[in-house]
Amino acid sequence: MQNPQPQPPPANLSASAIFRYLQPGMWLRLEELPNPFAHYEALILSQVSDHEWLTWIPEHGEYLLVL
Repeated sequence: MQNPQPQPPPANLSASAIFRYLQPGMWLRLEELPNPFAHYEALILSQVSDHEWLTWIPEHGEYLLVL
């Protein structure tokens, strides 16, 4: 039996409400890139605190996402 893929949050939620939906393994579309060569999406690795997640961005590396 396969593990279900994490479902993206509904599009009409605020940024703070979306943060509650985040799970490791989800990809997020970035509004701002950490550098001009970074990919436009980040893979969530783990939750660091109530308002911080460790992510990985292709062509950039690890990135702390703070809301």
